[in-house]
Amino acid sequence: MKERFEARKLTGSFSIKCKNDDGTFRMWEGQKEDVVRHIVDIVVRYRRMGYRLTLRQLHYQLVTKNWIINHDTAYKKLGDILDDCRYAGVVDWDAIEDRGRVPHLVYDADGVSEALDELHDYYRRNRQDGQTNVVEVWTEKDALSGILKRPAEKYHVRLVVNKGYTSSSAIYGAYERVLAAIKNDQRFTILYFGDHDPSGLDMVRDIRERLMLFLCQGSQLREDADFMAQLDKDWEDMRRTIYDLLDHGYLKSSTIDAFNDGNVEDEDWDDFVSAKIKRYIETQDIFQVIAIGLTKDQIDQYDLPPNPTKLTDTRAAAYVQKYGRTCWEVDALDPEVLNELIEDNIVDQINIDQYENMLLKEKADKAKLKKFIKDAK
Repeated sequence: MKERFEARKLTGSFSIKCKNDDGTFRMWEGQKEDVVRHIVDIVVRYRRMGYRLTLRQLHYQLVTKNWIINHDTAYKKLGDILDDCRYAGVVDWDAIEDRGRVPHLVYDADGVSEALDELHDYYRRNRQDGQTNVVEVWTEKDALSGILKRPAEKYHVRLVVNKGYTSSSAIYGAYERVLAAIKNDQRFTILYFGDHDPSGLDMVRDIRERLMLFLCQGSQLREDADFMAQLDKDWEDMRRTIYDLLDHGYLKSSTIDAFNDGNVEDEDWDDFVSAKIKRYIETQDIFQVIAIGLTKDQIDQYDLPPNPTKLTDTRAAAYVQKYGRTCWEVDALDPEVLNELIEDNIVDQINIDQYENMLLKEKADKAKLKKFIKDAK
């Protein structure tokens, strides 16, 4: 709600000097009342659609309309102006969220009657029950979770926020979920959304390689007799298997030499088993990480504002060679576009008829639950 705490000056001219990486300067000049009007227009628009914006998202909505320059100094000034708007009662306090500072309080209910009503309101079936593909949505940006959770909750898929490169604990947790899917004869797909910059693009590789390492080197698949039997059934003999793996780049030539010479060490055998597992997983599309954004096509389509690439990033050289010294943040996408992109990609990966069947079961369950609660009262 809007609540006024003190008078803040919302008018007057301003001139902000923004220093570029090359030592030159850009100026952001204008009238504060114009910026305030633009802030209010954007906030009101997204509140009507049920979205709460972060400061970063508000910044990019202004940048895409050329109402502010894309620079950290201008971003900080925007934060000051937004604070003025909120303290002066011009902008709703609930319209902007800070994903990094969310308080937690354990659930409670005012008696059994209220608890039963909430049970009916919150009741849901697993809408992914019966699917042959387990889908998760991953993002490097916590600031996007408030938007991405809408399609994720609708289709009952897990939303994973990495906050940069994902931790070892989080990767191991994902590994266990992939294992569960494999043992349940399901595929596992991660839909990844991150920045178009050296690290943002590299995070896709990092997730894929670390999970594949766990799957190929870990003991759980190797000790699963059913999985290993399925893995071996298409190969007639070991020699054919070895050369098949070599031809497709899954085995080193030194491992082949060891088998040919009859000097197979534990390490050689381990490489052989890992190569078989990796090729089987990849050729059968059992596990995949799909980068659904931010793509260059999306950047061009929505004319997203550029940022200078951080040349101190160890991955910058390869990125600059391919894309130049410009990068883009996923926060710049309109929230409605983000929502649509995620939903479209989820739908592409699931059996929509099975999903709708689960919705019908959920509706029937809620009707039974409503009657039960009414009788209980």
